[in-house]
Amino acid sequence: MNKTDNVMTSPTRILSSQYYRPLSDFALHIKALSVGGVAQVWQARTGAEQPYSQQLLHADARMGLLALTQGQAYLGEQLLTPGLYITGCQQHSKVLSCAAGTHLLGARFHLAAQGNFIRQPAAEMVNQCIRIDDIDTAPQLRCAARFSEAQPFFELIKTLSNHLPRQQQVLSGAAIEVCTNSADLAEQLGKTPRTIERYCKHHIGISLRSIHKLQRVARARERIKHQRQTSLTELSYALNFADQAHFSRQFKQVVGLSPRDYQQLKWANRSA
Repeated sequence: MNKTDNVMTSPTRILSSQYYRPLSDFALHIKALSVGGVAQVWQARTGAEQPYSQQLLHADARMGLLALTQGQAYLGEQLLTPGLYITGCQQHSKVLSCAAGTHLLGARFHLAAQGNFIRQPAAEMVNQCIRIDDIDTAPQLRCAARFSEAQPFFELIKTLSNHLPRQQQVLSGAAIEVCTNSADLAEQLGKTPRTIERYCKHHIGISLRSIHKLQRVARARERIKHQRQTSLTELSYALNFADQAHFSRQFKQVVGLSPRDYQQLKWANRSA
């Protein structure tokens, strides 16, 4: 059994660590960036004497950037050393393990942002985390590949997000997250279903159906974390799953834990 499987089947070993959190200290940056296409900015930091901390890094169909400024970390089985990485659309949650003295910055873009600065086909980036030096990137990304402080990272993602074409801003908005099939989205945007599917595969790397699955599981995770009184049965119907078994099956396929195990993990950590 590999390291990731071992952690994923042992929920109590995954810490709800204080070292993985949104960058509240950079609220003004986040507010400015969210307008231009950045969905989330976060950091993971461990003290010099702290043992490995572990956290699930969840999949929601969005691509992103990882900037390791010091230390080392594992994303699943992959070793990360200081540098800048791009993550394609992830279809499964992965365990992020940070060694002592590690500082990692991350950003997730809104859907379809990847095509603005990665000339490599999105489908080839699915489930990948690749060091910037290894792929064909736009000039502004290459220029910012070396840094030691947080500020250049924010300048980088601001530059990238501001280059979102208007067409991608439309498709990366709420419509693509709430429409369950290409026909509904095509009608809303005045496109053909084939055009929508081709667009999703080209710019995101996966089908609209797969995107919807990841987004729906992401919404389920948020509700489990914040709505303690809601039963899993109620939640499954609220999110339009066929039944609780269908909900549990899709949730575990993406997260690696059943909804009940995830619920127990989150609330146990919150009570600790």
